[in-house]
Amino acid sequence: MFFGYGFVMASSYSRMPGIRDQLGCTPTQLAFALVCMGVGSILGMPFAGRLVDRYSSRAISLVTTLISLGGWALVPMARSVPVLALTLLIAGVGTGVGDVAMNVQGHLVEVRRRKVWMPYWHGLFSVGAVSGALAGAFAASVGLPIAWQLLSVSGFFAVAMCLATTRFIPDAGLHP
Repeated sequence: MFFGYGFVMASSYSRMPGIRDQLGCTPTQLAFALVCMGVGSILGMPFAGRLVDRYSSRAISLVTTLISLGGWALVPMARSVPVLALTLLIAGVGTGVGDVAMNVQGHLVEVRRRKVWMPYWHGLFSVGAVSGALAGAFAASVGLPIAWQLLSVSGFFAVAMCLATTRFIPDAGLHP
């Protein structure tokens, strides 16, 4: 999960110059749209704990993975800065809430294994980000259309990350 979020995010961000050109927007307008990713995360995170408590880290991870990756897949379809901003806001909500859910799951694994694993998983996010940025740079260098790249990356990781949730530990008994 950590690797997938890092890969998709960096792969997508690496194509922002092309998206800026596609929209014909200024750097300031693009920056406004990019800020909406963080705003979406901030808006979603306060509800994440309650959602995980009610539905489980697995269910929330599954749903938010689809929301986040669906948002990233739609980024190249944006034809205006407000639409790009809304798309990134939605991807941000999915990413922020999904981040909390996968960290809850990480905590469950640590408790069960009686070993600290979280630094390694956060390191995997960084490895995913480096890999995704390199993949995005390669895609740009060979002229791969942005839509093909983001749709295929989002589609691949949607399947991989949804399959990963099937291995999640049940949340039952997390709280006394």
